[in-house]
Amino acid sequence: MKASGIVGNEIPGSVRPDGTVRKAIKVKPGFIPVEDQAKFVSGRIQEKKPIPGQVVGRATIKPEEKEVAPKSKSAKKNEKRKEKKLVVQAETDSAVTAEKPTQPESVASESASIPIEKKVKAVKKKLRQITELRQKQADGVELIQDQLDKLSLESQLQDELQELENSLKSE
Repeated sequence: MKASGIVGNEIPGSVRPDGTVRKAIKVKPGFIPVEDQAKFVSGRIQEKKPIPGQVVGRATIKPEEKEVAPKSKSAKKNEKRKEKKLVVQAETDSAVTAEKPTQPESVASESASIPIEKKVKAVKKKLRQITELRQKQADGVELIQDQLDKLSLESQLQDELQELENSLKSE
């Protein structure tokens, strides 16, 4: 008999302390009431339980290698994707170092990922900001170091814009 009192497929009737009678309750096969269910114990707590015959405080000896569970289909796919990404990145890095870029470094590093139209737009925006900074400087506003650095890049940005527009025309 279990703690819940289930016999077969029913919980037998009983008498309450006040003398009233409980009816027998039918339950489905395999039903386990709360009082019969084992208490959940996490893996960490199970590891902390002492092993019979082990000295308390003595370091436990762990097995050399645990068996590695086979990888799921999605884990294998993700691993292949990462390997492929690393190979492509290594190829592009070796290609960039092998050929000497004729473009400024900022264009060469961004050329693989950003379309030329977007680069042209970004360079034109920077040149527009430089002209605004020149106007502020002419009005007597004192510029900070970052703004002065941006002013010094004007000729490089104009060259970069020229190259980008030439490459747009050739395509």
